[in-house]
Amino acid sequence: MLRHHPSALVAATVAALLVALAAASSPLVTTVAASQSLHDQLADLTPYGTGVQVTVQPSAPTGPPTVASLLAEENKHVAAVNGLQQSLPYVGATDTTLLSTGGGTNVSFGNSSNTVLPMARPGFLDHVHIVSQTSGPGVWISTIAAHALHVQPGETLQIQSGFSSFTPPVVNGHRLVLPKPLTHLRVKGIYTALAYEPETSYWVHFIEKIYPATLDDSPPPSFFFVSRAQLIQLSLTQGGFEEIYQLPVDPHGMTLPSARSLTTRFTQLSIGLRPNRSALGNALGCHRIPPHSRSCTVVSSLSSAVGLADKNVSAISPAITLLSGAGTGIALAVAAAAGVFLVRRRRAESALLFARGERVRTFASRTAVEALLPTVVGGAAGFGLAVLLTGTFAPKGAFDQATILSAAAHAAVGVAIGLALLTGIAAAAFRRLFDTGARSRRLRWTVWEAPVLLIAGLLLYDISTGGGLAQSGASSGSHPTLAVFLCPLLLVAGVAGLAARGARDVLRPRAAGDNGRLGTAAYLALRRLGAARGVIVALAVVSSVAFGAFFYAETLDASLAHSTKEKAYIAEGSDVQGRLLEGQKLPATFPYPLSRVQYANQIATIQTQFGSLADVITIDPATIGSVLHWSSDWGTNPTHVLDKLTVGKTLPVIATTAVPKSTTSIWLAGARVPIRIVSRVRAFPGMSQGVPLVVTSDAAFTYAAKSRNVLDSLNVPWTYVWASGPPRAVETALERSSLRPYYLTTVASFENDPDVKLATRTYGFMRTIAVASAVLVLIGLLLYLQARQRSQVIASALSRRMGLRRRTEIISLALELGAIVLFSAVIGGVIAVASAATI
Repeated sequence: MLRHHPSALVAATVAALLVALAAASSPLVTTVAASQSLHDQLADLTPYGTGVQVTVQPSAPTGPPTVASLLAEENKHVAAVNGLQQSLPYVGATDTTLLSTGGGTNVSFGNSSNTVLPMARPGFLDHVHIVSQTSGPGVWISTIAAHALHVQPGETLQIQSGFSSFTPPVVNGHRLVLPKPLTHLRVKGIYTALAYEPETSYWVHFIEKIYPATLDDSPPPSFFFVSRAQLIQLSLTQGGFEEIYQLPVDPHGMTLPSARSLTTRFTQLSIGLRPNRSALGNALGCHRIPPHSRSCTVVSSLSSAVGLADKNVSAISPAITLLSGAGTGIALAVAAAAGVFLVRRRRAESALLFARGERVRTFASRTAVEALLPTVVGGAAGFGLAVLLTGTFAPKGAFDQATILSAAAHAAVGVAIGLALLTGIAAAAFRRLFDTGARSRRLRWTVWEAPVLLIAGLLLYDISTGGGLAQSGASSGSHPTLAVFLCPLLLVAGVAGLAARGARDVLRPRAAGDNGRLGTAAYLALRRLGAARGVIVALAVVSSVAFGAFFYAETLDASLAHSTKEKAYIAEGSDVQGRLLEGQKLPATFPYPLSRVQYANQIATIQTQFGSLADVITIDPATIGSVLHWSSDWGTNPTHVLDKLTVGKTLPVIATTAVPKSTTSIWLAGARVPIRIVSRVRAFPGMSQGVPLVVTSDAAFTYAAKSRNVLDSLNVPWTYVWASGPPRAVETALERSSLRPYYLTTVASFENDPDVKLATRTYGFMRTIAVASAVLVLIGLLLYLQARQRSQVIASALSRRMGLRRRTEIISLALELGAIVLFSAVIGGVIAVASAATI
């Protein structure tokens, strides 16, 4: 029957589509957010770090050791680990490393010597920066060792016996005779010492053997890359070697449930390497009887990645559920409206059925049967659209079969409720449409906006007093409450309702008193708007809420981007920051602006020797202005006072507001240093929250400290280089420069913060709901146009007979719709942005 009424058919189908789309979105988006969070954690903790590492410690030999016998035994271990790799899902190929355990090997060239750490790791050349090399075989040494030894590729190193005397072990009462040790090795090439390279996933398990423990320490012995046979021969007189087998995680297609399952497998693997627990442990020789026992360990950070992802999901899933529920509620409202429209659109048919005495329940049953097929089709289309849209923006393999089934169940329940609601509302509309009893007009004059605004005001008060965030489950993360999303929409709805009433009262006399001054098209538009009943008012309110939701989501997103940028520059100082050694100077030429900054943590006290502790930052006034990114929220930009940070009797400083205005001096190592505050700011890059900070020039501070005989006035400061420019390009240029800074960080890293990403996804989902609401408004406008056209067929025909042109009628209709859209955009935008400022 509905195919004879296409608009009613479309209304029922679209209503079911929107209900299914909104209902299915909650499990899909939650799973995608979980998968994306997991992938972010895997990238942050690196594939090698989240993979599994099996380490086999050296054991005492059971017989005369030879290089051939030890190589054969190690090959058996590799085969056993390869079998493990094939049995584990989501892991890559085995990466085998042999590492000397004797603390290092002493090598010499001429009169120079250096300690190196022998390592055999196939494929290492793809993960180091080659400085120079020669043809032929040989070993690889770092730039640190090459500089200390004054050696070049092609020359031969002499191998010492080690720092401590190594005594061959005794087996069965006889001391073993060891093979002849290596005494000379040819240098094949030189690579850049890893201590001066940024951290990478490939070396994540060797961080403590690469980088110094503190900035004051020297780098550990650098890696001495040799072949497997050479390392084994070296280790025979150096204390042995350990075998390290790494199975990196392959995140493609991995979901959070599959990551949890893999974590369980890793745990079982660790337990299996205990005595008499697994064939792998026996194959690796982990359970030999003392004194020839061998320990094996398993290390993986996958459980940490899963835990962080679970925490992030528990923080975002309530917000997604709330937004999905709001979208489902809107879609169900459309289903109810479709029920009313179905009766209105088939008014003649409904009147005939009513005249024949058809009962309401019979009409409801007929409507349910007629709407069943379009509802099922629309629900299936909505579910398919939800899966398609989610899969488009999700990483590969973001959701599994269980998620699809859950989303399908949500969609089916939502569509069933939508069909029941459509049927019930259609039955009520059928009864009310032909009810001849007296009807109350009180509902028309009911100010429904009052309770809506009252609820919105209570929610806004709750948010302003700290009720906008809540915790769920055991997670320490917070998520927005329903009030955060509902409050602005209720405010928009209430204000839009009152404004629509007021606009109607203003336009009605205006249209009645118009004598054609505004033209026929404008007169007709004003006339219709002034005579607007509940349909147009409801349409204006719904449109305002849709616009408000969009403006609200965009405002929150802009606020997040702004605060993230501010925090990034407070922490980084400029686009890129790196740590330098204390005495390093900036290069004479560099493709991007640079500045050198020194930071001393709570090195000074304010006013008295026992006053509040303060941080000190010394800068170069000539270069700091070119790299400083200043935000107006921090106060007046201090670049105009940089020329005042000069050497003088008093120390000129830029002070944060945590430093009292009356401050006239600071104390350094028991000496009083008079200061002069040339500018005050609320914040300055590099500051610590709540700690007073004074900023001055390096020259002025050095002069002030020396004039008062203060040695090491900054104690051991942290020296940084700040650089301005495209972060990736600047970072690359710094790595290739003579500075070779440690721990390079950029403002871009803040954008990858899990909390920021989660909030961005939440606002993105909210923006999707807002766009969907805009689609509903468009559908409502189209249905309104068709209903208006159907109800005014005779009036339009008479008007054209009286000279009304078709063009004038279209312009009039465009003015009417434009007024509704403009009204909705202004009300929704202003109220949403105003409420967002508080929230």
